[in-house]
Amino acid sequence: MDFYPHKSRPVLWGHRGLPKVWPENSLKGFQAARIAGATGIECDLRLTRDGQVIVMHDPLIDRTTNGKGAVYELSWTSLQEVVLRNPAGSLSNQHIPQMTDVLASMDVGCLINFELKGPTRDAPYLIPQLTRAIHEFHAEDRVLVSSFNPGLLKVLAQQDPDIAIALLLDGLYDNVADLARHVGASAVHVNQESYDSGIVSLLQQQAIAVGVYEIWRPEDLRQIQEADAWFLDDPGWARAI
Repeated sequence: MDFYPHKSRPVLWGHRGLPKVWPENSLKGFQAARIAGATGIECDLRLTRDGQVIVMHDPLIDRTTNGKGAVYELSWTSLQEVVLRNPAGSLSNQHIPQMTDVLASMDVGCLINFELKGPTRDAPYLIPQLTRAIHEFHAEDRVLVSSFNPGLLKVLAQQDPDIAIALLLDGLYDNVADLARHVGASAVHVNQESYDSGIVSLLQQQAIAVGVYEIWRPEDLRQIQEADAWFLDDPGWARAI
């Protein structure tokens, strides 16, 4: 399913919300990113020990919360007691959200990019919950699912081809378009360091949209204006160009 070609300008993704102001991957951070000008928000999904889908970037909760341990070893009950840390490290009033909390709390005009973390073996537990939630919230036209793990994406594409998919890459390679099609992706997300306008143009000509992440400075946006999407820690940067 296509996602970006219907957008008239680059989609501004609030990368993990607004992590310079609010705890990353927090509901307040997602809402603040929208206020700051984000078209949509990007967040990371992991499975708990008891099979609940939560929003957490790292495999461990140590860096971003007052708790310790690996997500896959912790129950949702125990994680509900954990508090997220502010950008400076102090404790906030925010808790770890579940995937469904994000779908329920964001306005209907907000796009959502769920990045799937974890191994391919998580697919039987993760993918059915993801697809069910997207349909229950009638969010098919505003959710994009991405991952560095092509195995997870391929299972998703096989089980529900109506959900838009983006393949995350740490570089641009000769066979990018073939790899994207293999996993059912209509887009690729690449880091800015590997951005090449010529390759990007060729991908777009083949109906493969391109998003760019790891954008560290507002002035860098001028060099990637051909991209279909930008992942920004501060969506307000886009007003500078």
